[in-house]
Amino acid sequence: MSAPIAGAHIKDSVLDYYEVDTQLIDLLIGHTFEGAEEAWNRKSGHQSGSPVQQWYRRMASGDSAFTQRSQGGPVPGRIIAWKKGTPFAPRNIFFRALDTGRLLPMSSAVMRLQAYALPSFWEFIDTKPAPQGSGMSNRQAYLAHVVTSILHELLFLRSMHDMNAADIPLLIVSWDDDAVARAIQYWSDLSKGEWS
Repeated sequence: MSAPIAGAHIKDSVLDYYEVDTQLIDLLIGHTFEGAEEAWNRKSGHQSGSPVQQWYRRMASGDSAFTQRSQGGPVPGRIIAWKKGTPFAPRNIFFRALDTGRLLPMSSAVMRLQAYALPSFWEFIDTKPAPQGSGMSNRQAYLAHVVTSILHELLFLRSMHDMNAADIPLLIVSWDDDAVARAIQYWSDLSKGEWS
């Protein structure tokens, strides 16, 4: 494994900022919970839902429910709840916020996503052919794809906090396997106190 790049500092990096439109996020959430779930049920031939839906069902009910003990946080009880007899939708899934202990619907977990990337990366995306019939710019289409692929994780993490968690930065990197391996090794060494 090669050594980390000498002399590289975050302060020397220049990243361009692009905010993902909140209307696009709402559209993606709607598509993910409605369109994607329906497509999953049709494709799989059964109505038990996608693996994500099945996970939420397990975490919200029965013996496998995700709970918190009184010494572990502000309020003991179930961390994830799903309103009984309702469809898999953000308005029916509730999270007990780790910071305030309030039980809040996932649908109230508004978020703003800021994407940061090198100027050369945005230039590369902007030169690609525009998606046909979507009405989106190249950046919007690219970010829609990225956000859709991590949306459940973003919603889960965002829903666990009540206060001061709406702004979520996305750092977009275009690294080869060697750069990823070196970055992982750097963070591993940093956690052991071998780098500063």
